[in-house]
Order: sequence, then structure tokens, then C-alpha cells
Amino acid sequence: MNKVYERIEQLERELSSPHVRSDASRIRALLTDDFEEVGTSGKPHSRKDVLDTIGGSGDAAYDLSDFSFVRLSASSVLTKYTASKDGQPTRRASVWVFRDGSWRMCYHQSSLITDE
Repeated sequence: MNKVYERIEQLERELSSPHVRSDASRIRALLTDDFEEVGTSGKPHSRKDVLDTIGGSGDAAYDLSDFSFVRLSASSVLTKYTASKDGQPTRRASVWVFRDGSWRMCYHQSSLITDE
């Protein structure tokens, strides 16, 4: 696997861990200032919204699988994968950008996978 893709998968896994989800300084380091997210509810969230909810995600770990990557430019990558928590699978997509010497997430979207 490409080293950039390996690094981004590692960062996705880190962001999904209960330890990091409760660490505001680490989240600030991993998300761009203009970060945007569309949650499974369809509601948009900013970086500030994410930081304001630290500790509210519970301590359950996510199971991540089926990663795929698309290089959008020399400094941006689209990552797609499946995440499951408490038996509920979701399809996820994130855009990572290389800024100031590190990879940071600038966009994330989550959609529920249903039987319908």
C-alpha cells in the first residue's frame, strides 16, 4: 500500500479511538480550522461543534474496514471506508489535505447502512 494511504488510514483509526475523541488538543491537530462534517443525521458540524462535544461520543470503539483511497491532488486524498459501532454500520468518506507539514482532515461524511 502507498505510504501516504497507510498514514491516512492510521490517522482515521486514531480519530476513531475513544482516547483521541476525548483529547481536544489532538483533535485540533488532526482537523483543519475550516473542517466540516455531515453526520449520520444529515446535520452539518464545524470543527468547533466537534470540539464542543468532546466526551459525548461514549467510550465504545469503532471497527473500521474496507478502506479505499483516491488521490485528488498532490496534497489531498479522499478516503472511503466502513465503520461499525454497537452493531450499526456506516459508510464514511473523508478528505485529507497536507498542510503545514502534516495530513489533516478537512471534510467528513457518515451515512447509515440500512437493510432497505
